[in-house]
Amino acid sequence: MPKASAKSEVKAGAKSVSDKGDYANKETAFVGLEINVKPFRKWIKEHYHNQSKSVGIINAHYIMACVDQIVMFSVLNSLSDTFKKTKSGIYDIDLEKMKTHVKITPYLNNTFYMCVDKFDENLDYQKQLCIDRKSIQSYITKYVFNDNFRVDMNKDSMNFLMYLVVQSNVMLANTALIMSEFAKKSRVNSNAIIAAIKVHFSGKLLEDILKKVDSVDTLLKNKDKQDSEKGDDGEEAVEDDDDEKPKKSAKSKSKGKQSKSDVNSDESGEESDDDSDSGEKEESEAESEEEEKPVKAKKAPAKTGKTAKK
Repeated sequence: MPKASAKSEVKAGAKSVSDKGDYANKETAFVGLEINVKPFRKWIKEHYHNQSKSVGIINAHYIMACVDQIVMFSVLNSLSDTFKKTKSGIYDIDLEKMKTHVKITPYLNNTFYMCVDKFDENLDYQKQLCIDRKSIQSYITKYVFNDNFRVDMNKDSMNFLMYLVVQSNVMLANTALIMSEFAKKSRVNSNAIIAAIKVHFSGKLLEDILKKVDSVDTLLKNKDKQDSEKGDDGEEAVEDDDDEKPKKSAKSKSKGKQSKSDVNSDESGEESDDDSDSGEKEESEAESEEEEKPVKAKKAPAKTGKTAKK
């Protein structure tokens, strides 16, 4: 019986961020994933929005896309021994065998044991994902099975696989949000998703996920570090509108202005809250001069000592 190919796990960072190659976009090429990472960002934000949560995202969508790839690969790869070859030469994936396989495989059962019996065949779970059906089918055929043999993912078996992926995404997103809120963070980052992964997955599946996730997360953090070192003149980061870098840059400029304000305040004898307006500086200096006069007047009698004797 042919096995699913491990060739699907392309080396992360195989393509530079400036060259997308055969990948969906530059961001997906940079982390070396076959599934487009961009839609995951929108999915996570909409998921939180539906819970009335306004949360920023920092690299979390890369990690979730990575998990989806490994979950699909792991389920189908471990299930491939049960495939039956039909008369037409196509290997068939049976729904009931998929459900049984999840129940009897410890590392799958540990994560999805409460989900299997809640699967509703009348729902189209692919519509709850951010990955389109064509991309999923392409990934399975080209990367999971490496075109080694023809596999028939019938409607029911494909729908069940998508159901498992949906459950995985929901669990990770919800747990990552709780961890971020506990840490008093206004944004869900890659660390929060990775922590959630360690909560919900175990055994071989956890090992496979972390192996891929660690390589992707290392690439992202190295890129963030390089962008931070480049400062304002650096290239645009892999992360876009929710990245904290623009805010950090703004803060550094603000600190620069404050340092100038400190110099002026030392000369005037009083700190100035806002040094952007020269007119306000003059007013501040004038006020400080007026405040100094009564202080000198009070010190004068103390020097004579007459008031103290009376």
